[in-house]
Amino acid sequence: MKKSVLCASILACLLLAGCGSKSEWSVLKQMPTPDGGASFYAGFYDQNLGISVGEHGLISATSDGGSNWGKAENSSLCRFCLDIVDERTAWSGGNGGHVRVTKDGGKTWQGVTDCKLGAVHRSIDFIDDKNGWVANEFYIASTNDGGDTWNKMKNPKLKGKILSVSILSSEEGYVMNKAGELLYTRDGGETWTCTPIPELQAETSGGEILACDFNFYDSQRGEAVASIIKEDGAGIVFLATEDGGATWKACNIEYPKEDVASEVYFSSNGNYITLTSVKKDMTVYKRNC
Repeated sequence: MKKSVLCASILACLLLAGCGSKSEWSVLKQMPTPDGGASFYAGFYDQNLGISVGEHGLISATSDGGSNWGKAENSSLCRFCLDIVDERTAWSGGNGGHVRVTKDGGKTWQGVTDCKLGAVHRSIDFIDDKNGWVANEFYIASTNDGGDTWNKMKNPKLKGKILSVSILSSEEGYVMNKAGELLYTRDGGETWTCTPIPELQAETSGGEILACDFNFYDSQRGEAVASIIKEDGAGIVFLATEDGGATWKACNIEYPKEDVASEVYFSSNGNYITLTSVKKDMTVYKRNC
């Protein structure tokens, strides 16, 4: 099950470093997205498995670290979000309410029941092949039967649009929004608690959060990666919490100053970050500890 157990190496990093310091993350590879301008979102699960989704349902996958990409079998409208659960299972959302799943490492994709939220899906997160959330910028829906049915949650009170969602179980999950806030539910979306993230808000003072992806490994420990832009330029911020989001430690991750990351993918195992630039280049980082 994805994210249900915080591995010893990640726990050690959280305790010793607490943020994305230069010693904690290093660039593993840099490459163009496989389908150029047709790729909207891409991510690596580990140093070998990567998936890119995009225009007109185009999906490509690699099993050799990006040396070779193969076009996947898929029929859908445009794809805008991706979650790789493990080496075989991944999910994608996008236009038309279309949700797609692969169980062979990205080679073939199957449709489930459409999840109609009134706008394009921008974030998707699953803990296995049954339980997951999908969200647009305003609404969230959940499933516990692999997408056969969807339950539209009560709308959390948002000061900013939804950037990303992360779930721990069928009842417990988290939302990060463009206002730099963390919202969480323990009852499947019936009620929500909102906690500002001052550390992230300070980093984006006078600017905005362009994209974000994050993981909660249990009810206390979580990590987030955000692409920000402000008057003095763009940057990447890494945040870590050990108290359920009450406080965070924030550090910058080195990223080319002349570039802007339009999309962020943070692997569910917590070991890889994939940044896709507005120029359609990918930078993949690997955790060193």
